[in-house]
Amino acid sequence: MMPITQKAKGDGITQTVNLGTMKSLLARILPNLTLLIAEESEVKSDTTPYDIQEKISYNNIVSHQDFLRDYGQYGYEIKSLYNVCDDQDPGYTSRVYNYFTVIYKREVEELCRINKSKSRLDIIKDNSDLILHNIIDKVNNTLIERASLEISLEELEPCIVAIVCQAFVECKILEKPPSVN
Repeated sequence: MMPITQKAKGDGITQTVNLGTMKSLLARILPNLTLLIAEESEVKSDTTPYDIQEKISYNNIVSHQDFLRDYGQYGYEIKSLYNVCDDQDPGYTSRVYNYFTVIYKREVEELCRINKSKSRLDIIKDNSDLILHNIIDKVNNTLIERASLEISLEELEPCIVAIVCQAFVECKILEKPPSVN
């Protein structure tokens, strides 16, 4: 039987990721996200349903859109792992999502500081790929610095991209399209 694979594209590089391998790597990486969590105030969750493709289009995402569209292939596994972490450490998932929201807001604040003549939403839309790239890099670099994971960089990055995509899907990073009522 052929292994299930997915192409992950970032920084102009396309990697083929074996989803079976990725699931076992995610199980090793996800619990280490506690090393990233800062003591920040709780961020309010927005639970209004939306379409992922609409959010991709609304934010003008180009470089990570394939991985975001294929979220269903790894999303369930990440949610399951978050549930395991929550069982061992109640509130874990909320703290991790809060971390993603905080670093997203810091990225946007910095871009707004540099681009004072544009609206916040225009800045986000013009820089959505850069914002995703910077969040992925920050998580990746912080885990490399703080966690003693015996995982190669080639294995780590697609997992971090998947975890960041999960935060995107859960509306912790980038903007949710306006509700259609």
